[in-house]
Amino acid sequence: MITKKLFTICLLIFYAYAGNAQITCVLQDSISFTGKNYQKYKGKDIHDNYFFLQEENLIKTDLTTVWEYANLELGAPTSISLLNPLRVLVFYKQTNTFVLLDRFLSEVKRVNLNTITPTRVARWIKNTKDKEVWLYNSLNNELEFYNYQDNTKLTENAIINGEPIDLAAGFNTAYLLFENKITGFNNYGTLIAETTTTDVNKISLNSNRIMASYENELEFFDARLNTLGRLKKPENPAEDIFLSGEKLYIYTKSTLYIYQLNIPIK
Repeated sequence: MITKKLFTICLLIFYAYAGNAQITCVLQDSISFTGKNYQKYKGKDIHDNYFFLQEENLIKTDLTTVWEYANLELGAPTSISLLNPLRVLVFYKQTNTFVLLDRFLSEVKRVNLNTITPTRVARWIKNTKDKEVWLYNSLNNELEFYNYQDNTKLTENAIINGEPIDLAAGFNTAYLLFENKITGFNNYGTLIAETTTTDVNKISLNSNRIMASYENELEFFDARLNTLGRLKKPENPAEDIFLSGEKLYIYTKSTLYIYQLNIPIK
């Protein structure tokens, strides 16, 4: 249930200390999911539906209706991609398979990468345009913009040197996190940006803005990987922090906290 009274007092303000920019983050609202036993928060789509994982189950709710999807044959989902709310992508790394779900979480497409030629072993898969996904192929350390309908790829020569830690992707760009850097590519496999980092454990992409998660901080970059500033963050697992536009969603102890971000334009 949504907290009806908005917080008129700034309960939590974080200050950026990168350059002269100041990023503020103000607690705006909260939603209680007490009694639901949702284990992990996976994000919100553009239609204000909230997604959670509860063991093998994917949960979707608009706070009135709840939809669920589970596939015991494939196991527990590895990741959820919400870029296209009408084709939610669920990736199962253990079985090298991904499924696409409609807005009712009914399965409309399943792709088993073990059965195609050439075989691909995916480390990450992220949704993008219709019939296309971003796929990191562990067999040859290659980032692919892959059309699963035609079994073709648009990217050329996107061979990766080094061991990636995470992948964040949008419609036409993807970013790989390494131990000491973040690199950005377009959908042709061309390197478009790169920046040096240390101790980042996860990255995400939303509205052409990259969010890097450290143990106790968040750092924001533009699409060219120019830093916009840092914020201190509450103690919370990185996977339960979700960026959507100018809002930051943090799920902890059965409550989803919604913060309004103010990131100055440089």
